[in-house]
Amino acid sequence: MVSIPVDRMTLREKLEIIDLLWSSISSENSEEVSPRWHGKELDRRLKRVDTGESVFEDWDVVKRELQELSR
Repeated sequence: MVSIPVDRMTLREKLEIIDLLWSSISSENSEEVSPRWHGKELDRRLKRVDTGESVFEDWDVVKRELQELSR
């Protein structure tokens, strides 16, 4: 296991590490990055959208509604 002194790193250094890790992960075999069950769950959720069980809301509308609730 690699030990990285995260508590002594600057925010910029932490973000650079995240970027390096993501670049490395995204170039690997997609099955290892995204397990099969992720695909099955996405299919399940898409079916719920198709049947009307789940719906999408416009993000700007949702934000506006939340702001009104907090007043």
